[in-house]
Amino acid sequence: MDKLPQELINKIVLCLERYPGQSQAPIIEQQGDQSKLPPYATISSRWREAVEYVTFHRLSIKSHELSQLEAMVTGNRPQYLKRLSFEITLPEYSEESCGRVESIEEQQCNDEAFTQAIADLFSLVRKWEDADLVRGLRLQLHGAYSPTDHRDWNQITLEMAQHKRGIDIFEKRWVNSYIHLSRPERIPTLLSIVYLRITGHISRKLAPVVGPGLAACLPNLRSFYWEFGEVDDTSINVESRALFARMLNQTKLDKCSAAEITFNQDPAADQRVAEPSRIPIGALYDPFSVSLRSFSQNLTSLVLNGFVDSTIFWPSSLEKSSVLSWPALRKLTIFFNMAAPSGEWYFDGTPPGEIEEQWGGSIVQFRDRENAKALDPLIAAFAKAVQQMPALEHFLLETELGHDIGYWEISYYAPGIEEDGHDNEDDANVRRLYYSVGEVWRPDDFMAEAFRRIGRDRHGPELIERFYELGSRTWPLDSPWSWL
Repeated sequence: MDKLPQELINKIVLCLERYPGQSQAPIIEQQGDQSKLPPYATISSRWREAVEYVTFHRLSIKSHELSQLEAMVTGNRPQYLKRLSFEITLPEYSEESCGRVESIEEQQCNDEAFTQAIADLFSLVRKWEDADLVRGLRLQLHGAYSPTDHRDWNQITLEMAQHKRGIDIFEKRWVNSYIHLSRPERIPTLLSIVYLRITGHISRKLAPVVGPGLAACLPNLRSFYWEFGEVDDTSINVESRALFARMLNQTKLDKCSAAEITFNQDPAADQRVAEPSRIPIGALYDPFSVSLRSFSQNLTSLVLNGFVDSTIFWPSSLEKSSVLSWPALRKLTIFFNMAAPSGEWYFDGTPPGEIEEQWGGSIVQFRDRENAKALDPLIAAFAKAVQQMPALEHFLLETELGHDIGYWEISYYAPGIEEDGHDNEDDANVRRLYYSVGEVWRPDDFMAEAFRRIGRDRHGPELIERFYELGSRTWPLDSPWSWL
């Protein structure tokens, strides 16, 4: 057995462990509670190396466990590490504090703990880099939480009813608290990280600026997935979007080619209610959309979900003129909210006369036709932009009109790019342009001809063009394995 090449022993060990219900994942990404591999490490030094190749390939760690990580990943073990998930522990707080919202001082304390945890992690990885032991690392920042956050809701509610304890407002304590990087200059630069995943929308919300703030420390970053959410206070969200835009404009990611950015906002349940503006007071256009347009011009793939307007595709007349070109962009997916950042609705409709109030509020979704004044400039800007994307193989422009109304979308597929919902046999051999827009909207002559020209020079004039009713979601939700 010892005469076998190390690579072959590694492959044998990979086949020894497979957990039920994970057939969709690569073998090396399987995980379960009890590993079968440790006993095999006692066979020989080469078998120990093979077991460690699997065992240390992917690790999940909390910030208060960093010293354990450093003690465990020694010798040559860092060279096996390819995927690291990191969750940050924030300071605990008192029972009295549970009954009020976080103060500015407490928010600053959380920011400090958050930043210090990242600085400590990056410092450890930097040690491995200096020893030439780690490269090609994929990092997941899996949010932040305080241990006090995880209280027994039922027990505490009972104790409050029995007057055995004071008021506890649970997650309302931090409902308007974004977690930021404080003094990011303390965070070391790392050359080994090629992928950064941030899940910053669950429970404690990370400020969107954390994404480009960390990316600035990762000059070899090739792709990323960032997911953020909004707090309840509109003014805080406006400031947060503007700060993200400024930082993204300053962050140069020369090696980054693929980006996926999701800003979680639930579809409006009551479409009678006006959406608040997300544009800073005095701004002549949406700096958030403009920053993403500029950033996207160096990418090969962009997936974006959020509130955007036409300036994400084409400059407004109020901007300084600039050369627009997306020379390498092959895949573009934009899931736009049905209201613009200004608060204006892209779609219109007739609200129902009588509303039956439901527990938790009314669900009123009636916007089932275009608001041409708002929607047409968005689509026209998009139609102009795709003319500057010579490598484009697939685009999807989509929004949800309502749970009971459906998804409005326009999509394009180059020859050889398969589509699951509308293609017939042999359709994939030619260019395809699909409009799942029902009776809501129709392209004008300029838009229609602009979309028909996509790929014509590369693939010839043949084109399938079809109109469909409103559909269901056509691009997949985030996969639990997508960061791996």
